[in-house]
Amino acid sequence: MAADSSKKTSDVKPSSSDDVNNDNLGGFAIGASLYRWICDNLPAGSSILELGSGRGTVELAKRYRVYSVEDDEKWVGHCPGAHYLHAPIRQYRYVEDETKTYNWYDVSKVRSFLSDKRYDLLLVDGPIGPKYGRWGFIENIDLFDSSVPVVVDDTDRNMEQRIANWLASNWKVKKRIEIPDGRKRATVLLPSSR
Repeated sequence: MAADSSKKTSDVKPSSSDDVNNDNLGGFAIGASLYRWICDNLPAGSSILELGSGRGTVELAKRYRVYSVEDDEKWVGHCPGAHYLHAPIRQYRYVEDETKTYNWYDVSKVRSFLSDKRYDLLLVDGPIGPKYGRWGFIENIDLFDSSVPVVVDDTDRNMEQRIANWLASNWKVKKRIEIPDGRKRATVLLPSSR
């Protein structure tokens, strides 16, 4: 993958814990415990690819270069510091059973957006779980870099837990970390290559 020069590491300001607006964390957004884990383990100025944007994007963009894939136009551009792709939801047929369908981001738009992007962490937090489900991420796994840590948010829910389990079994994962956050949970999968 070629480097993206649209925002240099020096353009990203390191943030202190005093800069965090906790109102942007939790609920539908990433939780405060996951945010702290990311800050403790990913150097400021690194790049994050997030599937699904929201209030948590605001906090991540204070420390990181954030590329955000989002289906809902009301969230596209919500955080001025992030780089957005509006990828509406499309219906696709499963590879293994063409009689069944799933909904996920417009794959051609995602592929094009990612063609010149490098990222240091992948955050799977969209599309909105209960409405569309996130299994499309697995169906399109070839779009993503398997050498970076992957965070699957909302693994307290069955579908997201299945995604984390699939990644742990099918990608070269050296460590799995569960991050409880109140009633939510996120799962971090660290690749063997790091």
